[in-house]
Amino acid sequence: MFPTGGGEPDFQRLAAATALLRPLTLVSGGPGTGKTHTVVRLLALLLAHPGHERLRAAIAAPTGKAAARLQEAVRQARETPGALPVPDEVRDRIPGEASTLHRLLGVVPGRSRARFGPDNPLPHDLVVVDEVSMVDLSLMARLTSAVKPGARLVIVGDRDQLASVEAGSVLGDLCDTGAEHGVPADHARDLAPLAGFPLDPWVRDEPPPARGLVVLRRNYRFGEESGIGRTTRAVNAGRSGEALELLRQAAGGEVSWRDLPAPTELPGALGPVVRAGVVPVFEALAEGRPEEAYRRLERFRILCALRAGPYGVATVNRVVEGILAREGRVPSHGGWYPGRPVLVTRNDPSLRLYNGDVGLCYADAKTGTLQVLFPTPDGGWRTLPPVRVPPCETLYAMTVHKSQGSEFDRVLLVLPDRPSPVVTRELVYTGLTRARSHVEVWGRPAVFRAAVESRAERTSGLRDRIWEGW
Repeated sequence: MFPTGGGEPDFQRLAAATALLRPLTLVSGGPGTGKTHTVVRLLALLLAHPGHERLRAAIAAPTGKAAARLQEAVRQARETPGALPVPDEVRDRIPGEASTLHRLLGVVPGRSRARFGPDNPLPHDLVVVDEVSMVDLSLMARLTSAVKPGARLVIVGDRDQLASVEAGSVLGDLCDTGAEHGVPADHARDLAPLAGFPLDPWVRDEPPPARGLVVLRRNYRFGEESGIGRTTRAVNAGRSGEALELLRQAAGGEVSWRDLPAPTELPGALGPVVRAGVVPVFEALAEGRPEEAYRRLERFRILCALRAGPYGVATVNRVVEGILAREGRVPSHGGWYPGRPVLVTRNDPSLRLYNGDVGLCYADAKTGTLQVLFPTPDGGWRTLPPVRVPPCETLYAMTVHKSQGSEFDRVLLVLPDRPSPVVTRELVYTGLTRARSHVEVWGRPAVFRAAVESRAERTSGLRDRIWEGW
């Protein structure tokens, strides 16, 4: 499942071994560290373990979009020959559907009690939750109280990302040991036969809760010298000057910088961006290929730090539509039109559409009627007439918060023209790491530096309850 690599540290393997030994496992890692790869193999390993023939497992994520991404990753691993070296019987028991946390717990809007809780726990023996950085304190409390005694809980995410928009910074607090995380000495003795590499260099004097924490360190997407990798490491360390210099020096590479244009110059500045990243969507639609148009839509995204203001989502969306209207690609009156990308803003379980889902409007080739195309978790497609789509907004730009759980080939990150309490190191890091191959940042140097030097501080008391006093 996790081949030994000649003594090279394999923290993915360590995470799976920890899940075998511990009732609670926390796996944290940045984009490209193989969190989803680890989750799938961890599931297979636990299900294949002797005595686990009747083990019931569930996989979930905080949002519909994150759940769909998790489900797609699990589906691909199950269906790819040789991807999982386990018997078919074990492969078939890996959950084929990921649900939102609210659906897993049976949370009904407007009701204080969920279907599952301490008095009626979840029936599963193993619960795996992805993208936990987006989970707020209240929802995490509901989840942990609903896991039945003796069951295993595995929570996965990126501790350096933005926290939930609601109360708490749950994953950050759970991972904040106060020092660089290693392997607690007493836990190392149990892990040693399973680790596949020497643990001595990683042994630390850690408090007992750290036994279940594993931080994935190796990045399989961004090499040590990659522009995105170097810049995000500088941002995470709070080295604002170094991060800014990397952005400025690497123009044309994986990262680049542009001084923020004045509001009146925004249409001219965004013109080339729109032609490179948005117009290809319309070209695919003109060729009668809506699925290809959707794939092109998901390769590029403008991310804004704020919703409002001269550099917020609302303004940037209007500017992009204005550019497209002047080129004759969209009507000037707005509304629904072929090529309009939309972001669902309200859950509609009856339609299996959730806050954060992305659709693309197009004209049916046979009838000319407008339809909205959505991907399905099994890798297929479905369409709805615009009138049936839940509340949504135009999506040429979105907030960094809304982009969590998504990745794009190329990203344009637009910062505001002045410092803001919500524009922090975590926001910059999250925006940068949405990009797979290239990210350009538009901003003012002073605002960028202030953001990187400012950490999001939330005081829920959770960290102190867990880590202090040992």
